[in-house]
Parts: sequence; structure tokens; C-alpha cells
Amino acid sequence: MHRYAEEHPRLICSDSVDEFIDAVIKSVSIEPSEFAAKALEVVRGDFMNVIHECIQAIDTDFKIGGWDSELEDVDVYDIELVKANLISVGDVECTYDLEFTFTADTIEVEKDYDRSPFDHEDGNYPFVLENVFERTFDGEANLQIKISYQDKLLDAVELCDYEPPVTLKLSAPYNEEVKYLDINGE
Repeated sequence: MHRYAEEHPRLICSDSVDEFIDAVIKSVSIEPSEFAAKALEVVRGDFMNVIHECIQAIDTDFKIGGWDSELEDVDVYDIELVKANLISVGDVECTYDLEFTFTADTIEVEKDYDRSPFDHEDGNYPFVLENVFERTFDGEANLQIKISYQDKLLDAVELCDYEPPVTLKLSAPYNEEVKYLDINGE
């Protein structure tokens, strides 16, 4: 039975009948909202990874330069769960709206036409110098997740779906550093 249960992740094998009966009694006696809170803790690592990926994917929110600037890098860290609102709970799943705070460092490269030489004969720039902006932002994001489970067993809890944030709420950038690159990119 143990080997069969290992091959099928939804099955849980108990070592004794008493252990099985205790698990059933505990699962039946626990309130739905209490179980949802415990289920949230079980999938904590999963939704922390999901929110990190979602924030990284919305990199256009971090771009504050002109139309021709390029976002080179976004590094998101210090992600913290601030609030978890239980929206709905049922026999096989629950839904949470999660609120996070985070810090992000960005590197953005912007063309500097004011410092670049203009060839009046040809009517163009032979080359365009660039400026590199390194900025730090504080931000907030929301993530809605669905957690599924069977028979109120913590071993059967899994993150089954999520609705990624559409936009991020960002502070004004701070710790801003500007590097004015020369023709060699130094």
C-alpha cells in the first residue's frame, strides 16, 4: 500500500487504522476557515514563487524613461506577504486575495541626444551616447489564488490556480544613480 500511495500523490497511506481514524476525525472537526488558513501556509512557498515571477513579468511598470529607453534588468527582492483575505471557502477549494510588498532594483538605458554629436551636413547623428539609470523602487502587488484540497487533508493541499496582478503600485524611485557613458560605453 505504501508503494502504491507513493506512485499516486493524491493517496495517503496511514501506518495504522488508529492513525487514519484520528486524521478523519480531525479533518471533519476543523472549521472551514481554520482549514483554509492552514492550507494557505502549506502552499506559502508556491505562491511566493508565483508572485516573484509575476512581478518580474510586469517589467514595463518599472520603465520611466523616454520612448527609446530600454529596461536592461529588474531584480525583485524582500517580497513580504502583508495581508491575506479569504474570499471564499468550500469543501474542495478556497480563494484568497493576497497583498504583498517588495523592493526592486532596475537598470534602464536611455539615449542622450543632447550630449551626442549631430552632423548637420548629413542631418543625422553618427552615434548616440547613452546614460544608464540605476533605480530602487518600493512596491505593492495583489495576487488572487485558489487552493484545492480533498477531504480536508493537509497532505492533499495544492495551489491550483492564480490570477496575476495586472499592474504594480510603485513608489517614486530612490537611490537613483546615473552613469553617463562615453563613445566606448564606459
